[in-house]
Amino acid sequence: IQGREPPRAWAMPASLDGLVQLEAYHFTNEPGESTAVARVLVQPAEADEQAALQRGLALQRDRLSVPRGDRTWDEARERGYLTHLGAASLPPPAVALAQRWVLGTLPIEVHGPPTVLRSRERDLTAMAEYKRAWTLGLRIFLLGGGGLFLVAMTVLMIRSHNRDALATLEELQCLNEGAERERMEAHVRQARRAALLRGLLVVVMMAVGLFSAMLLLENLVWEF
Repeated sequence: IQGREPPRAWAMPASLDGLVQLEAYHFTNEPGESTAVARVLVQPAEADEQAALQRGLALQRDRLSVPRGDRTWDEARERGYLTHLGAASLPPPAVALAQRWVLGTLPIEVHGPPTVLRSRERDLTAMAEYKRAWTLGLRIFLLGGGGLFLVAMTVLMIRSHNRDALATLEELQCLNEGAERERMEAHVRQARRAALLRGLLVVVMMAVGLFSAMLLLENLVWEF
């Protein structure tokens, strides 16, 4: 079985016997005329080709009453042909050809996808794996990229304030010694600490906003 999903192996159950029909759909909720059908006649290993042909003829007889699209279809004629084919003595190559013809000309009956409900667990598992990968990528993008941005901004802010404070203190060194210069130096250091605290507060608020945005995206995207 191969399609948009990865190929999956199919093992025939040991108790399976009779006609097996495999169906493939472009859309499982609307099989329609695009359904691909393959039929296999399962029988015991000791059965011969003639027995398989008789089983195929029985399947044909059971479906003679199914409406056909062919205007020339005649149920009585087809029944007589099947009777003649079943009673004829055919060589092995002809028996194999007749068997393929019997199975290949059965009327098409699409039963619909009976495995849709069975695939729910597999679909939920695939969705959970995709959600985990999406969540991990989102966290790496927001926390990794946002964290690097906040770290870089914090380092640059501290360096900028320290550089400005040192430049101001160097200018104050040119003043005469006294209480006035000491008071001005104390004001410069106090202003630097206040600016750093305000900057760090902004960084903390941005980090909280980044974390909140990550939580909202993780929940709202999968809800809607």
